[in-house]
Amino acid sequence: MIKSKFYLIRGDGKPIYVGFTNRPIKQRFSEHKADKDFSGYEKVTIEKLDELDYEFTWNEDILYKNANEVSVREAQLIVEYRTQGSKYQKASDGGQVWTYEKWFVRTNKDNPKFLGVSGVEIEEWIGDERAVDRYLKDFVNGMKDPVDVYLGSFVGNMKDPVDQYLSSFVGNMKDPIDVYLGNFVNSMRDPIDIYLHNFVNNMHEPADQYLINFVGNMEKIVDKQIIV
Repeated sequence: MIKSKFYLIRGDGKPIYVGFTNRPIKQRFSEHKADKDFSGYEKVTIEKLDELDYEFTWNEDILYKNANEVSVREAQLIVEYRTQGSKYQKASDGGQVWTYEKWFVRTNKDNPKFLGVSGVEIEEWIGDERAVDRYLKDFVNGMKDPVDVYLGSFVGNMKDPVDQYLSSFVGNMKDPIDVYLGNFVNSMRDPIDIYLHNFVNNMHEPADQYLINFVGNMEKIVDKQIIV
């Protein structure tokens, strides 16, 4: 049994999207929340509106007739809940009704693999295949090219050579006034220290001073005697 379930999404209580799915409504709602931007609403909810059930068939004419009925019912509900002006409704792909089922019947109706398989078993198989297909699409969409990741990290950590040079240059610069005052202060000596240093350097030991004076006076006496 192919069950086409019709649902309504509300944003803060206002109808904003009508859709249908052959899968669980909660699963479809999770996909919508991942694919659509509902950030403008504080609360987004989903509710079931209707359901149309069909037996699986390999007959493409009947398949397309059933799919058309689903499309007509969806359009009726869109008008009923007045979501045709919603940006979410406009963004949805029109005419995509039972796409997977149509593809499956068209490509496998003569496949001996499904010879004698009941409609229920085929429906289960289709459901599993669709789930795998969705998983692979989400997986691939979430992948990042390793080269892009590497280049992104590499470029993000690069610094402009000029900026790097200027940063180092400015970081090592010193204020000229600070430099001058630093040198001036380092060169200054305490006046008392200078005076004491000179005083001490010019001092003589008393005994030394006495001998110097004694020898000096002796030389003067000898010089006088020679002159006389």
